[in-house]
Amino acid sequence: MDNTPISVEDIRVPEEQLYLEKIKSDPGVEKLLRKAPEIIQPQVRWQSLLNKEAVKITSHTRPDIIDSIEQTFRLFAKESPPYEVFGIKNFGREEWGIFMDQENAFVFRDNAILFVIFVHNILKTMTDREIKFIVGHEIGHYLLGHVDARSEFAALQWAIENIEESNETQFHELARFYYLWSQLQELSADRVGLIVSRDLEATISGLAKTVGGLISDKISTQDFISQAESTPLEEDEDWRQTHPYPPHRGWALSEFYESDLFRKLTGRQGGKPLAEFSRLLPRIVPLNEKTAVLNMPAPTGERETIEDLLIEVSLYNAISLADDKFTPAEGRTMLKFIPKNMRKELVQRWNQSVKDAEAKTAEECEAIFDSTLKKASLKDHRWKTRVVKNMIKIVRSDRRIREDELMALANYAAWIDARDECRRQFLKQFGYDPYSKTQ
Repeated sequence: MDNTPISVEDIRVPEEQLYLEKIKSDPGVEKLLRKAPEIIQPQVRWQSLLNKEAVKITSHTRPDIIDSIEQTFRLFAKESPPYEVFGIKNFGREEWGIFMDQENAFVFRDNAILFVIFVHNILKTMTDREIKFIVGHEIGHYLLGHVDARSEFAALQWAIENIEESNETQFHELARFYYLWSQLQELSADRVGLIVSRDLEATISGLAKTVGGLISDKISTQDFISQAESTPLEEDEDWRQTHPYPPHRGWALSEFYESDLFRKLTGRQGGKPLAEFSRLLPRIVPLNEKTAVLNMPAPTGERETIEDLLIEVSLYNAISLADDKFTPAEGRTMLKFIPKNMRKELVQRWNQSVKDAEAKTAEECEAIFDSTLKKASLKDHRWKTRVVKNMIKIVRSDRRIREDELMALANYAAWIDARDECRRQFLKQFGYDPYSKTQ
């Protein structure tokens, strides 16, 4: 196992921060907060209340739980704050909008003390590995800054959940941002839990027991995940909740488990690039592509490295040669897509790659291009939309738009997993769907 301290920023789902910024910058936030009462919850002396109604968990009563908490802080090289752990049959006050009477766990902070609460029989049903996941998930919320952020927006959540129906349209987008932000937080915290447990099967079974009340040692991970894979999300219906659906969380965990980052953390090699997860994310959390995916900031260096630009040029060149010729107009159009300060170096690198290809066999060249397509498939939607648009401009640069060029464009878009982007551009530019079976 790699002993390098783990950074929570390396495992955070990046879209989570995007939605936080959307919430903070939304002009409706201040207006909506004015609709919330000045004091949503009475000032509670949590320590006193829990001492009266709950059972304190210590290293003497449940050393496994305390060890898991300390292990989580060590893994992320963070000093643990003062904390208290309690078990309670049910936790709630109707007047505060808090009520839990099922197997659950949560974490909050009151002043300088971090409280970790286990509700009902959750600890009774869990194995040691499952407990590690639950503990890691809850402490993960603290390490990722969710505890303080949720406290900051507690009034906002109350207002969103209690606004009059007549105001719902006015604050609809802000409410969507808030709930999707909350769902994305859960995915990030789940990753922390998996890092602590190191066991995907135990993690999935712990999740199933917590959210489904299922008490069994025979939980099929694949069956659980298949519930999500076969159940598409509805943007207009599935966003109004604070947590993703349990099977979808399991799916996200299985993808993280197979990532290159998790494999590195657990002393293994290989795995899929973690960036690939963003392509799957809209099937796990009902993101609105118009307001989310296309507004995601380009990854660091997206248009700054020669290597990334060479991927683009390879695609542009493939489209240009679809009709077995490369025209000056296509060359001029292609050059417009390259930053001026990088054109000279890019041309040199491209010419060298063409020269190197002359010494390679056709099979070797094909393998290189296949690798380029695979790299392109891992790019985000914003990048793919721009590249598809540019490829259409190259096709249009000649006086005549050839059918074989359009077919090649649609094929390349499909190969880099940009069907949706290509479909939208074709409908806009040419009035038809290149993937329609009736075409």
